[in-house]
Amino acid sequence: MGTASTTLDNQGSGTYALTLSGTSTINAQYYSVRNVNSSGLNLSGTITVTELSNGDFQLAVLDGTMMTVSSSTIDTNPGKIFSGNRFATSSGVSSGFNVTRSGTSTNAWTFTQHYGNFAGEAFDVDPSDACGLIRWDDSVCLLVEQAHYRWRNDDGEEGFPSSEWYNINWPRRQPVSILNNGTTTLTNQQVKLIIPYDSDMQTDFDDLRFTDSSGTSTISYWLESYIASASSTVWVKVPTLAASASTTIYMYYGNSTTTSTSDSTSTFIFFDDFEDGGISEYSGDASLFHVGTGFAKHGSKGLDAQGSESSQTTNGIMRNDYPVAQGQTIEFFQYIDASGGANDEPCTLFGVQSPITSHQNYAVCLDLFPTDRVGIMKNVSSNDGSGATLATTSVSYGTGWYDVIIDWKTGNNIFVTVYDPDGQLFATTTATDSTYTSGGIGFSYWFQYGGWDYYSVRKYATSTPTYAFSSEETDSGASWKATEDTPLNGQALSQNIRLRFTIKNTGATISNKQFRLEVADQGEALNCESVASSSYADVPTTTAGCGTSPACMTTSAQFTDLAPTTRQLSVPSGMTYTQGQIMQDPSNETGAVTVPQNDFTEVEYNFQLTPNATVPKYCFRTSDSGSAIDSYTKVAQLLLSFPPTFGTIRLNGNQDIALIEGTTTSIVASGTVTDLNGYGDMTYATSTIFRSGVGEVCTSDSNNCYPIASPNCVFSSCSGNSCTITCTANIQYFAEPTDIGSAYESQNWGSSVTVYDSTNAHTNATSSNVEMLTLLALGATQDISYGTLNVGTDTGAANATSTITNTGNAPADIDLSGTNMAAGANTIAATNQKYATSTFTYSACSICSSLSTTLSFFDLNLSKPTTTATTTTAKNIFWGLFVPVSTAATTFQGTNTFIAVTNQ
Repeated sequence: MGTASTTLDNQGSGTYALTLSGTSTINAQYYSVRNVNSSGLNLSGTITVTELSNGDFQLAVLDGTMMTVSSSTIDTNPGKIFSGNRFATSSGVSSGFNVTRSGTSTNAWTFTQHYGNFAGEAFDVDPSDACGLIRWDDSVCLLVEQAHYRWRNDDGEEGFPSSEWYNINWPRRQPVSILNNGTTTLTNQQVKLIIPYDSDMQTDFDDLRFTDSSGTSTISYWLESYIASASSTVWVKVPTLAASASTTIYMYYGNSTTTSTSDSTSTFIFFDDFEDGGISEYSGDASLFHVGTGFAKHGSKGLDAQGSESSQTTNGIMRNDYPVAQGQTIEFFQYIDASGGANDEPCTLFGVQSPITSHQNYAVCLDLFPTDRVGIMKNVSSNDGSGATLATTSVSYGTGWYDVIIDWKTGNNIFVTVYDPDGQLFATTTATDSTYTSGGIGFSYWFQYGGWDYYSVRKYATSTPTYAFSSEETDSGASWKATEDTPLNGQALSQNIRLRFTIKNTGATISNKQFRLEVADQGEALNCESVASSSYADVPTTTAGCGTSPACMTTSAQFTDLAPTTRQLSVPSGMTYTQGQIMQDPSNETGAVTVPQNDFTEVEYNFQLTPNATVPKYCFRTSDSGSAIDSYTKVAQLLLSFPPTFGTIRLNGNQDIALIEGTTTSIVASGTVTDLNGYGDMTYATSTIFRSGVGEVCTSDSNNCYPIASPNCVFSSCSGNSCTITCTANIQYFAEPTDIGSAYESQNWGSSVTVYDSTNAHTNATSSNVEMLTLLALGATQDISYGTLNVGTDTGAANATSTITNTGNAPADIDLSGTNMAAGANTIAATNQKYATSTFTYSACSICSSLSTTLSFFDLNLSKPTTTATTTTAKNIFWGLFVPVSTAATTFQGTNTFIAVTNQ
């Protein structure tokens, strides 16, 4: 991944300041702010500060400040940690400040790994003490601090949840906190652990397994040795050890039937314990070496010179399939026979160049002849005298296994440390040489009555990581509701929930502390860390009475009140865990807890939100029997899930519904909806308009059920917590009527509206009922054309046709009338028109009716439409006409009227 740099500098000459305020955002890494005046980088207001690490600040005026930050900015961005910043002054500037803060706050910023002549606590403007708002690596900040929190369900015991457990067949584990004391992050680093026996372990430690910080992903390890039921020495390969920080891995055990999965080759860069019984991988004087049981440090085999003890190698032996290199540590065990091997001169090779006959290598030689000494040599073929001496130190050997460690550093430095058979420091020597930077490994000698074992190569660390075991942990713990230091969103009322805190102590030992749970309404504060202590109140217990509190301690069937806690949250760097307690009703505080200096503890509370919780955001913290502790870096935030609530829902404004014939009518269900999380929490709504007989959970049917999808439900007039919701449906003209005289007069029409919030919580409300009014309506074709007739004739068997369609929502008949047909002063009487529901011959029609100038009922029996397809309800009326003899020969016109009436 690449990095980019941004430089802010003066335009040619002079000094300047840079101000960011309001609601802006700064995200700066690898940047320079130089030639600054008395104000420097000025951060104020509620700006968002994403990052300020790796900055280069340089003051150019006397008594100025390189950075000014307001308390409101710190409150907006609480607990920030910035690393790698330089704070320095220009030439001739001997006074000034690195960071100045203004205002007061309960929060703080920390600058770490800083440098420059004006870096550190001594140069800030942060009144009170070293535990103010601005903190540094050299701040003597001794305090009790609430450092972390995490929300969990009340669905398991105190221990870890199964989701963070390697395997249920390993019922026990211990956290191992590994501290990287160096300033460089280490990757795939081999770390040596001395493990005390636990009664849950197999006596030979075969059940040990190790995982990374997830608790579930296994990492490689090698069981070097053990004393049954006492202790073992294990090497683990840790994926990442952050600089100057603790990393937690987990050691699992308690499986009585498993076998060991110890694997040296996957743990180390190179490893050879000769347990394979041969040296076929080596080239050179292989005939002068022997693998056997005579010299084995821990296993059953080792390397020696049996049968050739008094020989001299010409080249030695080597293998280069796993070359070693600078930046690595080489370790091997060398057996010295101080009496029988007084002439021994064995050398152990590294950085060997191929072929071995070139005698190009480095070597560490533990010589007994002519005098006892440890030497770093170059280009040997047998003993120290066969090569060039780089460094030596005189010693006095005894008989036994010596542990030799070679740190081959990247600066061409070779540092050798030797431990005696009792594990005590025996000798050190160092040399610097740049001839070789990598190569194979090997062995040579001139006289060798001793042996070798366990040649290993691992990554070099400038400072050996240290480690500490924490208390034993079990699985079957409650599941987590959120990640560490993350607010809980959408918690319901009257439901058990648990909250765990980390409390760390960098000050003097605190004794008999009773850590009590407190709650506050966040109100208008930017975050929970900014809420004033005066706003907090104790969380009461159900036993003593919850009163008006928004939260109350409740009982749990999952654990025992005031049971001890195990470590489950992040381990503060360099600190040791002390057991805390987990609480349920009738407790809201721990018993007397003692936390030594540089220890931390964890406490957990089981409680519920009560119906008194009526605001959207609450903050939770611990106190010391009601008194605030020194610092709150992380304060737990809980966001309530208030489902939407309704005012009155009205269908069509509570008015009966009158439809429009032959088309749709827009009808709305509307009302006021409220969400105490703010109107913006309401995301969408749906609705249904329905006849009561089919109910609101009905299948879409234009006759009686109109589901309304969310796009047709609109929020409007929103303010604060409330909006008007309007859901619109286009009701068809044939929707079933429910008024008196209709087929469903015992029923009516209603509506339901459902509103959803951002957590998908939803609430449903129904309207009061209204009637769907009967609509009697019909459509008729426009023309009745008789064509051309001779005077004194009729239409005979040729009929004109009127098509009548029901365009209402009920079965219908018709009333029918007509005018006399006219042409100026000439007329043809209406009664000369005959009609019937089937075709006929005018002169012989027995089913016909004569048209009247007054309305006459006609039993057409038009059925109620159920779809928009008109053919299902259309009926034809057939017409005939007689033109009297005396009628003028011209065009006559008249009007026939059709009126829909209730079906009889």
